Amino acid sequence: MRCLRLLQCLRKCSDNEILYSTQPLKPQASSSVPKHLTVTAEVVIPRLLWRLVLHFRTNYTPIVLKFDPMVISDVSPLLDLFDRLSKLGGVLRRVIVGALLDSDIYAKLMQASWPNRDSRKSIHQVLNCDSKILKDQCYWPIVSDFSNILSHQSVASYFFKDRLLMQLWSRFLTLFMGMNLNKRELGYHVEFEPNSYSTAFAAEIEGCAAPMWQIASHCHDKTTMLYTVALTKELQTALILWLENLNMGESLHPLQVSFHIPLIRYLSVFLKQGINEQGMTLPMLIRSPGRLRKLMMFPLQIMAAVNEVFCGMWVRNGLQMRCQAMTYLQCHFCASMADLDLYFLQVCAAMLEPAGFPVDEFIKVIFERFKVWKFVTFDPSHEPCNMDTNQEMSMLECLNFIATLVSVRTNLGMSADETLRLEMVTLLCMDDRTYNLTIPTMPHKRNNDYPTLVVKLDPNAPSTTLSQQTWPMSLFEVLFVVDSVNTFLVSLMPPYIPEKTGVINTNCKFEKTLKEIADYQLPTSDLGGLQQGKYSPKPEIWEKEFDPIHVMFRSMERKEFQSAMNNYTTYLNKSGKYKDKKLPWPPFQPLKSIHKEYKPLRKILNCRALHGLLYSLLYKAVHGSNMSETAVYMTIALINMALQCAPGEEEEGRQRSCTPTVWSISTMAILLGCLEARLTKKANPFEKEKVLHGQGPDYIKNVLDKAFAASPVCREVLKAICKRNSAAGGDQAGSCEGSPEAHEIRKKRSMEAKRRMIAKLAQQQKQFLESAFSEGMDSMMEMDGAASRTEEELPEYECVICSQVEPSTEDNPYGMCVLLQTTKVLGHRSQSDEPETLPLAEDQKLHSNKMKCYQLEASRWADATARFEKSSCLSSFSFNWEAGIHIQTCGHYVHIKCLKSFTESIGAHDLQARHLQVNAGEYECPICRQLANTILPCSLPRQPTSMAKYTCSNLAKLSLQISKRLGSATRQLNLGKNEFEMGVFKFTEDVFRQLTMELRKAARADAGGPFAYFCSLARTNIELYLVKRGGTLCRTKPDKSAEREPFLGLLLEIFSYYLDKGPKIPLHNTWQKVTGQYKPSKSDPEGTVPVLVQDPITLLFLLVYHLPQPITNDHLRCVILALYNLVHVQALTRIACKMSASDKHSYLIPAETSRQSEMSVLLGHIIQHLTHLRQSWLYVDIFGNEESPEAEFPSLLCYLHLSSSPSAEIQTHKFSMHSSQSMEIAQGNPLALIRSWCEEFNQFLLKCYAAEKSIRVPKSMIMFSPVFNCPRLIRLPKEYSQVFEFYRRQVCRKCSTKPRKPMICLVCGKLVCWASDCCVLFKHSKKFGEGIAHARDCGSLAAIYLDVDSSLTVLVQGQRLCRWASLYLDSHGEEDRGLRRGKPLYLCQERFDLLEKLWQSVKLKHFCKGWEWHLGGHE
Repeated sequence: MRCLRLLQCLRKCSDNEILYSTQPLKPQASSSVPKHLTVTAEVVIPRLLWRLVLHFRTNYTPIVLKFDPMVISDVSPLLDLFDRLSKLGGVLRRVIVGALLDSDIYAKLMQASWPNRDSRKSIHQVLNCDSKILKDQCYWPIVSDFSNILSHQSVASYFFKDRLLMQLWSRFLTLFMGMNLNKRELGYHVEFEPNSYSTAFAAEIEGCAAPMWQIASHCHDKTTMLYTVALTKELQTALILWLENLNMGESLHPLQVSFHIPLIRYLSVFLKQGINEQGMTLPMLIRSPGRLRKLMMFPLQIMAAVNEVFCGMWVRNGLQMRCQAMTYLQCHFCASMADLDLYFLQVCAAMLEPAGFPVDEFIKVIFERFKVWKFVTFDPSHEPCNMDTNQEMSMLECLNFIATLVSVRTNLGMSADETLRLEMVTLLCMDDRTYNLTIPTMPHKRNNDYPTLVVKLDPNAPSTTLSQQTWPMSLFEVLFVVDSVNTFLVSLMPPYIPEKTGVINTNCKFEKTLKEIADYQLPTSDLGGLQQGKYSPKPEIWEKEFDPIHVMFRSMERKEFQSAMNNYTTYLNKSGKYKDKKLPWPPFQPLKSIHKEYKPLRKILNCRALHGLLYSLLYKAVHGSNMSETAVYMTIALINMALQCAPGEEEEGRQRSCTPTVWSISTMAILLGCLEARLTKKANPFEKEKVLHGQGPDYIKNVLDKAFAASPVCREVLKAICKRNSAAGGDQAGSCEGSPEAHEIRKKRSMEAKRRMIAKLAQQQKQFLESAFSEGMDSMMEMDGAASRTEEELPEYECVICSQVEPSTEDNPYGMCVLLQTTKVLGHRSQSDEPETLPLAEDQKLHSNKMKCYQLEASRWADATARFEKSSCLSSFSFNWEAGIHIQTCGHYVHIKCLKSFTESIGAHDLQARHLQVNAGEYECPICRQLANTILPCSLPRQPTSMAKYTCSNLAKLSLQISKRLGSATRQLNLGKNEFEMGVFKFTEDVFRQLTMELRKAARADAGGPFAYFCSLARTNIELYLVKRGGTLCRTKPDKSAEREPFLGLLLEIFSYYLDKGPKIPLHNTWQKVTGQYKPSKSDPEGTVPVLVQDPITLLFLLVYHLPQPITNDHLRCVILALYNLVHVQALTRIACKMSASDKHSYLIPAETSRQSEMSVLLGHIIQHLTHLRQSWLYVDIFGNEESPEAEFPSLLCYLHLSSSPSAEIQTHKFSMHSSQSMEIAQGNPLALIRSWCEEFNQFLLKCYAAEKSIRVPKSMIMFSPVFNCPRLIRLPKEYSQVFEFYRRQVCRKCSTKPRKPMICLVCGKLVCWASDCCVLFKHSKKFGEGIAHARDCGSLAAIYLDVDSSLTVLVQGQRLCRWASLYLDSHGEEDRGLRRGKPLYLCQERFDLLEKLWQSVKLKHFCKGWEWHLGGHE
């Protein structure tokens, strides 16, 4: 139509009236043309005609002798313009005729010659990957609609029948050929790494591959053979035109590569469909076999470039080249790219004879493209090929490519079931996989059902930031995530693949195949890490179906193949078939049958060129060349494959001249024998010796056995070699360079020389010592010996920064890397034995009637401070239940000076300090990388005090001595004399810095506040240790996590040193009251807490830290006995308060002895109140393991010297005594002591009654004796659907709206609005979300949340949060993060128990990974 319009326009312009008339042309009445328009036309129209003629001349193709329809359509607007101009009247027609008859224009056209395609450059045009259309994927709606239309059979039939449509589509595909061309940089690194590769891959997959599989789905039987023939014909024509436009020579540029050749891949798909599905032959489909020689260069270039990228030869091009190579092999792309490229090369190898391409030349082209041709030859003029040794050895993996070419048969006739099974075995051999990850990583063919979201890499953004294009897509398949180290292709596909026409039906066969090839491993949860439920190959799979070559082909990185070999080695070790420390050789599978049309492919294994190269590689391996083990076993594998493809005896007789397999193996037999001898260290290469399964000699032996059985000629040659070597007695092996005999001789000589050198050095050292130390230095040596003995007594530490090992000194002290964390775990202890359950109905309540520890202690502290002096309250109660500080360490030591320099260097680098609060003292341990924020100085040896030297068993004398010590005057804090004291002072300041501003002021408001706070802090860490042990000192099973912290004693020593240097709380009167030495007077201060109301555990810590350290066992026993008496009397008082009047009257017996007897009986029933004995035990030593809780109390009494019963009776559980029998008063009458305590308490009662008219509060204070159980998390339901359905309907109690992101606190059960504007809290001019604000109130800046929308566990600790694992797993033991797959989820009790254990031990920060700044929790 365009041509007809052009001829019509020219015919109008060539009217005889215009061309030959000498009269002026009369203008038409209907059109009057202005003069200025005529002048403009005379200037413009000649240029338009010139442009039109040059366009047709440039795009003329002599081969097909016609114009491409696309050529005419390109100038359609210009032809339309001439058509309209010809209709405007005679004036414009005269202008056109004048331009056509212009002599100057005619001369220019005659002088210009036709373009010579052999001399001009390539005129091939490709898409610009940087254009906005491709980057924004504006083409996606059109491509999607086009693919949907092609899915209909009638539309596809019309497409195949219309030749013009197929030509237009081929021309469209030509524009994708060679896009995003990469040029290897040899000089400097590129300044800017482009990210256009992601656009190119997305364009080919969506624009080319998706329609390709839809079109190919209609060519599946013989009824559509004509469709396949027609399309392959048009594709080959388009490829010929493309090669002509490309002006390609004999080979491609070795430093350039493009991963995009869709036309060749289209041809591969329809060749495969025609041969495998429709029963056609290669000659029927390939019309010009000679063109294959050039076309094969493009996929071969890609395969070689991928290997070069992984060898590091494209490193100067940046990380984007590695991204391209990995994307090319990635599971979502390889079916449309790598597999089809390999298949096209296999077709080319099968068509070598029709193409007139010698097999030897084909092998040479492969080795030359992989740049190893010069290495495998014996040419003495071997020149380096711009590669170091490691790269040159790595490039020998082209042997892997040849093995892949002849053995991988994914498209060579395998059925869908066989392909599915092979791919699943390959994936599971690489690594154990979850059920969900096994399905999406299967190589599959793309269609338009699931569009691809390509995440663009922002070079200016941080490594964790992804800028993504927003599309209304139902599936995000591939994300490109690039960090500073590596690139990961993360699949987010669901655990099912919808059935697509022409694609392997994974849904119906997957379950059955998975059960046949894999065993299920249950999920594990322990301190070593979390593991989901995974599938691993069955033992028989490793023996029969593990294909190393296919694993290499599917591996994106070398480590994946190495992982498969490690798993294979593990299987061999477990089965007892392999015991060597080295990795075994891969168990290459025998070649399997392929379609008859592809059988000529394997002729390359029998060519002379390949055998010559294999011979040269064997020679280099035997004679000590730096051959990698990979190249050696691949050489043996190719020889084995060649033997499998060797012709039979009859065929060998007819084709001996053209099939040199047997003759080549015969000549290589001697080298194989020497290689076996070198590997086994035998003297005779052909000596029979048992070798282990999987070793190299085992495979060589099998190759020689196959060669022996191949033909009579080979048998005769091998027999002659064996006979000659046996007669020579191993001379053959000895004659080989690098033989085992020579190696052993050299080894023995080296050992002898080494021994002589060591003896000579020892003799010289002895002579030097004898001459250096004369008689005048004897005294100095004695002094040095004494000093050395003193130094040996001091513990030595190794600094992980400077690696020095020495004792800690005052001027250069050591310290432990520790982490300080605020915690409220102890405050969440409850009096209830059963943990609370998460409510799942409106009528269910969460909180029980019994209050928690922090609530009771807060009420007790408020009642006490309202009635007593604060200084007296500090010495009577603990007050840090709201914000206790837990101290933990990784166990590594550093110099305090080294750590200071280390932290300063971190602060100077923004990249290192980005995830640390350097201003808050945070750093990472240089060894284990665990977080720390201060350093705990190592204690120095102390001089024993006079009390420490005093030993006495008299309690009265010990009590008086303690009383004198407590009566000494207090002093101001005096630290900073040396580096050690400065380190202690800094540690204590870091401890105070962890507190909130309010608690910090309260702790320092009184002079004795720091002393009382550090005593409470010591109690917090000891009680947390008891919580870790399950609330008891007894344990029936060994638990390594419950062992005593190695730094616990050091922590208590540093606390003691600090408290000894500062002001203390006066405890003189309190001690005298407890021991009965106190004599009341009128000058006694008012507002003191009665003894019966004071907390014995708090008194224990205060008294111990008041005494000089180290405290003796006698003084400690005296303190424990005094507090033991107090505990008994307090328990007796509580029981008396609970009795009725009649019960109290029954105990009022006149006889004193009877009362004491009854009292002892009564006290035996209150053993459960003696919890303070466990804390006192920790000050002495580790207590022995007990097997039952019943033995804990009597064992404690004996261990603390409160009882003299023999230990044998305790072990046999024959020990029977009442707790009152352990009471022992230091001096005075016990009844008088008890009477003084009761009188003091009665005065307090009278005073309270006079002021308040009630004794409820005093009675509650004396009745305060709760027994707290270990803190527990909220119990969760078994099925996650119950949580999701109930809490998605709940509203926030604070804002009365449904939370946008609801989360449940697993500590208290509260529902919070995460990242919402409705419940924002402003504090200290900062904005906090409800989740962070609740963490401050509920856990002292720590909280554990269950994200209702994603099933993940969100951890909050300080300024960080961590999105931890899910507590709910599906039936396959796998997580469903984000609830994308919609499968039923069930509670994993092991994970819940692990989380609870980590929370109780305050180790969430050390165990959980992936912490990030929460920034107030407001998004």
